[in-house]
Amino acid sequence: MARRRRSPSPGVSRWIPLLSLLVVAAATAACWRPADERAYQDVVTSMSMVKARAFFEQYPKSAYRDRLVEDMIGWCRHEDTGTCYQIVIETLPKGHPRYQEVVDAYEKRLADKRRKPR
Repeated sequence: MARRRRSPSPGVSRWIPLLSLLVVAAATAACWRPADERAYQDVVTSMSMVKARAFFEQYPKSAYRDRLVEDMIGWCRHEDTGTCYQIVIETLPKGHPRYQEVVDAYEKRLADKRRKPR
């Protein structure tokens, strides 16, 4: 009968499952992001006003709310059309502090457009 070979360090085999579990837990914790952050990233990536409206409805107290408003205003400044501001006005919650600023910018664009001779 062949003798069974012992591992070089019998105590190590006991710790391998525990260490691998800790590594997996740490990796999972490092990759996990809150739902509102994932939703914010999705809206910004897609630049979808429909998703933005859903974000405002689903996460009314999110820390990413003001950041999203800044991004949306930036999109309109980049695009430079009245239609964009109109869509943002329809999407933004009426109680948001920047709402009136966007309305004023839209009205200014309309007034400037009316004054320009064609």
